[in-house]
Amino acid sequence: MNATGPSASHVAGLIGRHLPMRREPGVVSRIDCAQVPVHRVVLHSREIDALIDTGEEPAQLARRLHESARQVVPELGNSRIAQTRVAHRPIPVDAFPSVGAVPSVPGYYEAVSHSGITLGPVIGRLLASEILSGKRDEMLADFRPERFVP
Repeated sequence: MNATGPSASHVAGLIGRHLPMRREPGVVSRIDCAQVPVHRVVLHSREIDALIDTGEEPAQLARRLHESARQVVPELGNSRIAQTRVAHRPIPVDAFPSVGAVPSVPGYYEAVSHSGITLGPVIGRLLASEILSGKRDEMLADFRPERFVP
């Protein structure tokens, strides 16, 4: 199972598979917030990502991100930035997840998606069912890895 996020292309290459990925960095900040029911929140914004190559430091970008979040959710007013990093997102070149078996490599499956946090539960359930039953689920038809041919 290749569910290695930004390293998915490298892992696919270990078995001779070409998995084209976008190189798209993003600022990700985790904040601690005692005032809301969810005590740890992860923030991300495409608008802030657009500033990555401007020379602004990640800490400054995190402050901008945090301020934007507080404007949307005032209860985050007393929260603090716990961690910030610039991460590379796991986005296949066509921007759609790559999910399912690779027929040319028996036993090898991919679960590569930028939306892993939101799609992870359904991708996991659908792939587990396919692996156990051997039957391909039509819900994954548009996201099959074989759409990427060398």
